[in-house]
Amino acid sequence: MLLIDPAIRHRMLFGTDFYMVELNTSEREASIKFRYALGEEDYTQIARVNHLGFLTDLGSAKQRIKSFVLAG
Repeated sequence: MLLIDPAIRHRMLFGTDFYMVELNTSEREASIKFRYALGEEDYTQIARVNHLGFLTDLGSAKQRIKSFVLAG
């Protein structure tokens, strides 16, 4: 899985999108299943740690996105 690669692990973000409404399950249930399949440590990394780093970098949103994409 991509989360094994340290160059990618800190750059992956978790989120849901429009396709979630197409599932035969609720968004909450789908997220719980994904979290279970991924494991608590990896889920926390992509759903909390990486988001926090992305959202709290200094500078404008454009600068944050550029530095996040180019990081590695």
